[in-house]
Amino acid sequence: MTTGPTPQMRTAYLQRVSDLSSGQPIAASDAVALAADLLDLARQVMPGTWFAVDSRCQLARAVLAANTAGGDGIAGPADELPADDFTQALVGMCRSALRNHGGHPYGGWSSGEKLGVALVLRDREYLEREGMTPTQAARRVLGGMLMPPPDVNVWLATIRKAIGLEQ
Repeated sequence: MTTGPTPQMRTAYLQRVSDLSSGQPIAASDAVALAADLLDLARQVMPGTWFAVDSRCQLARAVLAANTAGGDGIAGPADELPADDFTQALVGMCRSALRNHGGHPYGGWSSGEKLGVALVLRDREYLEREGMTPTQAARRVLGGMLMPPPDVNVWLATIRKAIGLEQ
């Protein structure tokens, strides 16, 4: 049962917004704290699908991703798997491809899913059959994502690590 944010949480969030609303740029640490607070509140008051697609939540996730990268502003730690639905599903599809389909995408998956699996598993044979280079396939996959990762190579390496292909 979701009970919603406490009055103290709401008050703290509104105070933080008020403190930062001078129109001046804010420190990354303040942006991260504000984004985390917004996501905590939203998680409690929004149904799951709204929480996933709400533009304010997407912006908050982008702020967190850009500012939790050890200072480079590109992506989170390489061993941290993104929590978006597509990435999570892709991990399962890659495992299935390795276990059941000889390391190739299953024909019943969508074209974006098949290309994603081929990229993660470095399946050049599949990409050649589709008439695509890895770069073209990556553009196609990222173009279909609600929140594409800022660095496709880091994203692919993270998935490969999650399925045991890389250390």
